Amino acid sequence: MHPIFKQTHVRAAIFVAPFLIVAGYVITDYFSQKDDNKMLANNKTFELEINKNCQIKKGQCHLKYKNLTMSFSYDESLHQFYINSNTKLTGALMSVNINPLKESVFAFNSNNKIQWTLKLDQSNKKVFNEIHLVVEQKNTLYYAELVF
Repeated sequence: MHPIFKQTHVRAAIFVAPFLIVAGYVITDYFSQKDDNKMLANNKTFELEINKNCQIKKGQCHLKYKNLTMSFSYDESLHQFYINSNTKLTGALMSVNINPLKESVFAFNSNNKIQWTLKLDQSNKKVFNEIHLVVEQKNTLYYAELVF
């Protein structure tokens, strides 16, 4: 036996170390779940209602949830999407399946938090059928799935 293993404090450390590792894992898991649950409790998610004759390319797509209403449109010549809301939004995201194996997410920009724009570059000027839209207002998320 190596002389270092004959010292009692080394033996104690070797014996205690596995228990400390397991205890650290359990405690970390407990606190991380607590933070996740707190975050989920603070954020609410609601589905936006889409008008029946939604035509994004003609600017006739209106989305609504209670007092929140917005229009969603697309300008094909500029390859640009627009959101106009009746109240200020914190943010807006859109995801599309440009490639069947990969979903691309894009963020809208705004100067006044009511009118939002998203201009896609030429590399993203491909055909996509479905748009997933998510907007945020005061820690509340609203989402819609639109057929393009």
